[in-house]
Amino acid sequence: MTVDKMLEVSIFPAFENCCDNPDIIEYEGNYICQNCGLVHGPVILMNEKRIFTPSDVETRKQNEPVTKVGARTMILNKGIKDSNGTILDAKKRMKFAKLSKINNSYSTTYERNLTIATPKLKNFCAKLGLPNSIVDETLYYYSKAVKKRLTMGKSIECLICACIYLTTRLRKLPRSLEEISNTCEISVKSIRRTYRMLLKYLEIPNLKPIDHSQYIARYGEELGISLEIQKRAIEIIENAKSDPDIKVLGKDPKGFAAAALYIACKEAKKSKSQALLSQVAHVSEVTLRYRIRNLKKQN
Repeated sequence: MTVDKMLEVSIFPAFENCCDNPDIIEYEGNYICQNCGLVHGPVILMNEKRIFTPSDVETRKQNEPVTKVGARTMILNKGIKDSNGTILDAKKRMKFAKLSKINNSYSTTYERNLTIATPKLKNFCAKLGLPNSIVDETLYYYSKAVKKRLTMGKSIECLICACIYLTTRLRKLPRSLEEISNTCEISVKSIRRTYRMLLKYLEIPNLKPIDHSQYIARYGEELGISLEIQKRAIEIIENAKSDPDIKVLGKDPKGFAAAALYIACKEAKKSKSQALLSQVAHVSEVTLRYRIRNLKKQN
């Protein structure tokens, strides 16, 4: 077990109930052991506790995640040594804590904004199950938006969600606005408005809509649908695209993907309810039935 994992086990007592060789990782906003699969609980981001006396320095606990933006300014609780190897007492640590506070006051608004936004961005991406490459690219677009002063009148969370949606659209990952809104607890209207602002001021080229097959593969995996049924659903969509009477292009692909899966499952006599498909696809049952009728005209 690595040093970081040993620190996590010492900080979080719940990790002691794990297996003999715990390997704790953060996955979709929870602490999970890779060896035994035990879920230890949600990842809680805590703000750094303020200190006022030397005794606070002795007794405090550091649970704040350390970001990779800027220099490290945290003062750890025990075992701090100077360049000669001498352990610093509480009075000196209090002095360095004050110096750290003064250093933060001289930092720019850009650095302070990124320091606050980076842990939130990682938390949102972990809940959405996005890889680290998406986190880095989202942070790149967020930093560009901050430099252009697009944060005026916008919350940090809303701008982060808009950057996440922008990155997933660029990388053609099937993440809908409704899913990001439910996960990050930001309204769809606010994310959509901020997303359009990013397209305008960041000079993003015109984006093509996400292909139906990507939504079909994702919904099929979530519902446990076989690959044969997913291939049949893709064939239904491709046949509908060639039919001039069915206007597939320009419509929300989530509804057509769920409708194609519904028809393919029904043909294979492994029906899925419309309520279940509409819940997974984040569309209403009325919209799903309307898309099913459109696709059945072609068949």
